[in-house]
Amino acid sequence: MKNICFAFVLFFGLWSSCTELPPNLGGGNNPDPNENKIFKNVLIEKFTGVKCKACPAGSRAIEAIKDIHGDRVVSVSVHTGFFAVPYPESEFDFRTQDSDDLLNFISGVSTFPSASLNRIIFEGENVRPVGKEKWAGFSELELAEEAAIDLTLDLVYNTNSRKLEVNLDGEFLSNVDLVSPRFSVYLVENNIVDYQLDGEILVPDYNHKHVLRKALTAIDGDVLNVETTRGTLFSEQLSFTLPQEWNESEVNVIAFVNDGGGNQEILQVLEKEILE
Repeated sequence: MKNICFAFVLFFGLWSSCTELPPNLGGGNNPDPNENKIFKNVLIEKFTGVKCKACPAGSRAIEAIKDIHGDRVVSVSVHTGFFAVPYPESEFDFRTQDSDDLLNFISGVSTFPSASLNRIIFEGENVRPVGKEKWAGFSELELAEEAAIDLTLDLVYNTNSRKLEVNLDGEFLSNVDLVSPRFSVYLVENNIVDYQLDGEILVPDYNHKHVLRKALTAIDGDVLNVETTRGTLFSEQLSFTLPQEWNESEVNVIAFVNDGGGNQEILQVLEKEILE
């Protein structure tokens, strides 16, 4: 079992209290055989940019959460807006149409960095994106929730053709009232070295992680035409050929199911490397 801490930032320091939560789940794993329960993972969709001086601190905050909870925490860095305009010295331009569309879809981003956690509007908030000081606590709330869906993600990748096949299977673990169940698949790339403003320092060899490269589905997800009742199974397949400029050894697939036509809440998310 892993310890998780609810943190409250005070004016003069940090106070925390810890409770026990189950370890990593996903792919049909049972975190507690005695209770026969599956728990939610959390997707952190962080809005960022290479000219955002506060954004590296946000990245470090996410890595700290992942250090505690491992791959139960899934992150994507969405480079969009003014702060994402590359420097003249930059080798890469991380902006994509998908990133811009995601910014418009998850409305309410007023500062960078900010992030949506499982696309939930938490108690006391008016919008989904919140500042980094709230990410740890809201992540813990989600990780403590039982999952309504169990997902399995299988990937087939051909290193010669660079063709990727994504196979997403799922099962509803309980009856869920969803307006329009949808599934989404993202491709992200890790360990891209390029310029980034960190505080007042322009870092030429900053290590960019979880960079959104491509959404293989519609930005609000593709419709799942299934009954959302306990025991219902579903299976979805997608394919994509990786561009030559992407480092295939650093590309991960993120897949999740959410209520795209309702409150947008993400019910479960998984991440997997294409080359394990």
